[in-house]
Amino acid sequence: TGNNQHDKAAEIWKKVVQLNPNRNEYLKWINSLQRSNKPKRLIEAYKELFKNHPDQKRNYMSSLISTYRNMRDYDGAVEAAREYAKIYNQNGSGDAQVAGILQQAQRYEEAIASYRKAIKADTRKSNTYSWQSNIISIYQQMGKDEEAEKAILKWLPTLKNSSQIQAAQTMLVNILKKSGREQEFLKTIEDQLKKKP
Repeated sequence: TGNNQHDKAAEIWKKVVQLNPNRNEYLKWINSLQRSNKPKRLIEAYKELFKNHPDQKRNYMSSLISTYRNMRDYDGAVEAAREYAKIYNQNGSGDAQVAGILQQAQRYEEAIASYRKAIKADTRKSNTYSWQSNIISIYQQMGKDEEAEKAILKWLPTLKNSSQIQAAQTMLVNILKKSGREQEFLKTIEDQLKKKP
């Protein structure tokens, strides 16, 4: 069958790597393991590649992280993502990847802390809106509507884009409606408008 052929190919490439551990041979071994659907062996192959060719971490670490996530091994994925963030954290993207995995693993407090770290690193502010939205969503998933409300109120004055402002206001309205305080929305908006220069 197909998987048997891929298993045999993976074994052959593993032996080739042992004889000739260059990057291209590793990649052929990894490719054969991907096709054979052996995620644990694939993880071992990535780790061996990184040990022998550390310069390849930046290129293939995200594949290792995806393998862990597909296995629902969130601890492994978080560890790999944190290591990747040390290598490549352009404008907070590495920290945000860690946060996303933590959120998926329902480790919400850690996810919020990682999103906040990502926001601080986002010097261009190109992803801040998305990551702040994720923080608010996490608070709501945790049933902490008051925290979500505080986060929105703190965040709202920093928004410049009208569609982002409208989306944040909609989030706030939904939280206030849920608690029967939708009338507060008008006052809140008036207060926010007064604070704008």
